[in-house]
Parts: sequence; C-alpha cells; structure tokens
Amino acid sequence: MRVFDSFPPGTRSSFLLVSFFFFPPPAQCGKVERALRELESILTTLVEGLGDGHGRVASALHNLGVVHVRAGNLDDAADALEEAVRIRRDMLREDHPRIANSLTELGIVLLRQGQHEDSLNALNEALVLRERDLKEGAERGGRPGGDMDACLLQVASVLNNIGCVYFEFGAMLDARQTFADSLEMQREVMLPTTEEDGNHDQAMLSVADTLSNLGLVHMENLEWEEALGYLSEAYRIQNSNLDVLTEVALNTHDNLAYSNYMHGRHEAALGMYQEILLAWHDLFGENAIECAVTRTNIACVLIKQGDYKAALGQMRHAEKIERGKLGKRSRRLQATQDMIDCIQ
Repeated sequence: MRVFDSFPPGTRSSFLLVSFFFFPPPAQCGKVERALRELESILTTLVEGLGDGHGRVASALHNLGVVHVRAGNLDDAADALEEAVRIRRDMLREDHPRIANSLTELGIVLLRQGQHEDSLNALNEALVLRERDLKEGAERGGRPGGDMDACLLQVASVLNNIGCVYFEFGAMLDARQTFADSLEMQREVMLPTTEEDGNHDQAMLSVADTLSNLGLVHMENLEWEEALGYLSEAYRIQNSNLDVLTEVALNTHDNLAYSNYMHGRHEAALGMYQEILLAWHDLFGENAIECAVTRTNIACVLIKQGDYKAALGQMRHAEKIERGKLGKRSRRLQATQDMIDCIQ
C-alpha cells in the first residue's frame, strides 16, 4: 500500500514490494501461535527419539520455519530453515527436491531480511535443483499435466522469487526478464487443455503474482500504460479465483489505482480507492490503519479534482484513525495533520 508523499502528489510514492507471504489478520494470530507451540513440541519429541540429524527432524524444522514466517519471526524462520537445509544435505541425495523446498523458503526469508546476495545464492541453488528435476522428468518420458506441470510451476516460482531479488538490487532489466520467463512457464500450465487438472488453479494465482510483479517493474520505470495492463490482468485473475479478497489482491488493486492516478485517470483511481476502502473496512474494521491510508489516497485524488471540502473530510477521518492507532507522536499522524493544514 502506498501513500502519496507530496501535496498534491507530483511524483510516485515510495515503492513497496508485495509480500510473498499471507500474514494472518489479528483474529487468526492465535491459531499461528498455537501451531508454533505444537510444532516446537513435535520437534523436541523427534530430536529426543531420533536424534538431531534425522530426516523427520528436518521436515519438522522446515514446517516450523514456514510458520515462523507467518508469525513474522524472520530470524527464527531463517534459523530453522538453515538447519533443515543442513540436515537434508547430509541425509538426502544432493539433488533431492526437499532440499530445493527448504532453499526456496530460506531464500524468501533472507530477501525479507534484506540479505539480498545470500537470498540470491539460495534461490539460484534451488533453481538448479528444480531445473534438474524438470529435465529428468522429461527424460523419463513425462508429458504435460500432473507431475510435469507441478515441476514446471516449481521452476517458475523460484524464477519469480529471483526476479524479486533483482528488483531489490535495482536490476530492472534482469527483474523484468526473469518475471517474463516465469510467466511463460506458468501460462504453459494454464493452457485450456489443463483446466481440469489440479495444478490449473494454482497456476492461475501464480500467473497473477508474476503479472503483478511485472506491473511493479513498470511502475518503477514510470511506464504507467504498461503497468496498468499487467496489474489489470493480475487483479482480474485474483478477483475471480479467490473466494474472498485477500491482502495480496487488495494491494494489487491499490497499485492499479495508483497507476491510474499517475496516468491521469483520476476518476478511475477515485472509484478504485473507494472500493479498496470498503474492502479494508470489511476485512479489518473501519478503524484499521489501512483505511486511514486509503482515505489519504482518496483525499489526494479529490485535491487533484479540486474538491477540497471532500478531501478535508477524508483527511479528518484518517487523522482520527491514526490518533487512535498510532499515538499523537506518530510521524504518519504529523504528516496527516500537515496535509490538513495545507488543505485549510
């Protein structure tokens, strides 16, 4: 989610990469904490019964690392996944797909920690293993569909994550090419002939993730028309393949609204931000900080349209939410109050 930095906004706002993980809303945080306790108990039992180098211990560590990510405990996640990789390298053949599983998750965590070179190393190693698995499947006579499609999606997934690392490095050409390579593989799996296969729905959402990332690259390059094309398709897929709107889909919609604004399509941007506000309201309640951010964006569009009274009303709402959620010394609240002063 982005907030316009200037008043009125004259340049794009600070750029945020969409999270790779679905973080649970407050109502589900208790479930994540219970899962952590259960997994830690299972891990302790396995280590006591089998020793700390057993394959089942590695699986427990991998699962524990994934749940730590969902809880936002990135350091604990990295420790668990690094240990899972170490054990699996000792226990399994060097190209076993479970090693690639843990390397991929580790690479994602390292990226979220800002350790870009280490992330790229882990993901490139995972990519080699995934591509080897795909090649061996083809040599065994595998055909499109089923396991071969699953292998192709795994390669595409790693490529998508590598593209995100390139993006963080600022290597936009490499990011765009890597995302494009990932998208080509994903589209191959979602061909009409595979729609009844179990991989099709997964492929559709993977396509949406990659389309969204390609849109982000074009946003970074201020290529608004191209960004709108990719983001529109991504949001259409997310909106039609998810039972409920998720934070990922809402962030795509938010990027789409922002791109419309920057491309001069203010009425379209306003309509989208109003839809986003209603969705955040339904998801987290009217006093969620996401609602305050969206109200600020609505106000910026209204200012561009010359409707200062309506903009002031939106900013008053945002100020009330931020005062309650962030406290009166919050920098965000101070920026909101400065914007209110400018409008007045």
